[in-house]
Amino acid sequence: MLPVENAICLAAVRERRNFIGDIIGLSAILTGVIGAAAVPWSRGYFG
Repeated sequence: MLPVENAICLAAVRERRNFIGDIIGLSAILTGVIGAAAVPWSRGYFG
């Protein structure tokens, strides 16, 4: 592989890894928000 192709492949792998990490982080935040809302909801605070 040429050095330029190698750099492009490395950048693509790094970008995909960052994207997957962002998805995992967002889903963890969303799970935390849902979990925090589920406790008062189960006690009837939202109606």
